[in-house]
Amino acid sequence: MVFLEGKQVLITISDPWSFVTNNGDTRLGTIAAYSKVITISLKQPVSDGEVSTNLIYAKFRHLGSLEKDLKNGMQIACNFSDALAEDNLHLKHGVINFIGGLQLLLD
Repeated sequence: MVFLEGKQVLITISDPWSFVTNNGDTRLGTIAAYSKVITISLKQPVSDGEVSTNLIYAKFRHLGSLEKDLKNGMQIACNFSDALAEDNLHLKHGVINFIGGLQLLLD
């Protein structure tokens, strides 16, 4: 959906705790592509200690009217990974994986 591409987002990292300890609990980014999986370009990379990336993929953890909630500035629970499945519709277990929230920064 083009409406969200280019929009600024705040990612809140909640789990695993070791990932929060190494990266802090937030990252700012920009939505690069929006579909069933959201591609986010981060302003500051995340790292597992050996691998770091500025590109992360997010997928909503729950079903419902989450796209509408996201557009209204609510924080939405997501799974995040540095790997995308070949179908481009699912996350793949990558080197960097975490759970957190995704919030659109409203203008």
